[in-house]
Order: sequence, then structure tokens, then C-alpha cells
Amino acid sequence: MKLTVKKLENLNACKDAIEEFKNQKERNVFKVFDLLLKDKKYQWANWLITQLLERQNRIRYAIHAAEQCLDKFEEKYPEDKRPKLAIEAAKKVLEKDNKKNRDAAYAAAHAAVNAAYAAVNAAYAAAHAAVNAAYAASAAYAVNAAAYAAASAAADVAVDYIKIIKYGITLLKKQELAKLKGRKNEN
Repeated sequence: MKLTVKKLENLNACKDAIEEFKNQKERNVFKVFDLLLKDKKYQWANWLITQLLERQNRIRYAIHAAEQCLDKFEEKYPEDKRPKLAIEAAKKVLEKDNKKNRDAAYAAAHAAVNAAYAAVNAAYAAAHAAVNAAYAASAAYAVNAAAYAAASAAADVAVDYIKIIKYGITLLKKQELAKLKGRKNEN
């Protein structure tokens, strides 16, 4: 998959990213990810992943990011199951994407918001990540922001941000492979 300045502009990339991209010779998106990781531009890599993944994969990405920091929240608040329930609700949307499951994910996300506000330290980020995973599953318009926020929140609690991004890159590779297979089957 090739990345272009026009594509970045269409995705509403920030001006700094577009200017830096113009100076790069590499256009293969996966090599661009390698450069971003090498330069420790994790937020840029994370943003790009959330823009390129299709909805179901964005939900998977948000869930993965939330799960990376759930343990930290549960250590601090062992009785509070709201973030975990939000993640589980998002997973149900992956199993069956219907209004009932999306509504349940939204309700679980709302409950997890209260958990996020109740937590005043690193646990806030864990709960926030779970909230975003559930919101990602409940509303199509929120998927990009939710996946981005979940992975960002995971980074805030000292979770391995690179691990989360690499998972997103893996999802993107599988997505692109499926598209290529689909095109071959059409021919």
C-alpha cells in the first residue's frame, strides 16, 4: 500500500506530518511505520493506523489497547468491573454487530466513563482506554477517535506503546492481504 501526500491530506493529517512526509523518499506504508517507530513518533504511527484500519479492525485495535492497561486499573480498583465490562461489550459487537450489542457497548462505555472519572491517577487511563474500546464498538463515527484514544491512554500508564502499534500494523497487513486476495478472486 502506497502512502501519498494527497492521501494524508484527505485523512486530515497535521501539517507537521505532511511536511515531514514530503521530505521522506519512502512511500510504502509499512516502511513508513518502520520509520515512525524508529523516530519514536508513536502518536503519529497510532493515528495513521486508526485512519487506515477498517471499522472491525479499529474495534479490535481499541480493545487490544484497552486490554493492555486493564490490569493496572484492576490492581488499583479490584472491585470496579466497569472497564472490563466495557471491553467485553465491545467484543460482543465484534461477534455480532447489531443494534442491541452496539447499544449495550454504549451503555457499558458510559458506565466506564464514571470509573475513569473516579480514578485520579494512572488507573484513569486504563478505564479511559476501556471506555474508548466500547465506544468504538457502539458508534461508527467514534471508531477512529476511540481507537486512537485507547492506544494513547494505554501509553499513559506505561504500557508498551510499541506493542500496541505493532498489533495495529499486523491488523493492517492482514486487512491488506484480504483485499489482495479478494481482487485476485475477482479476476
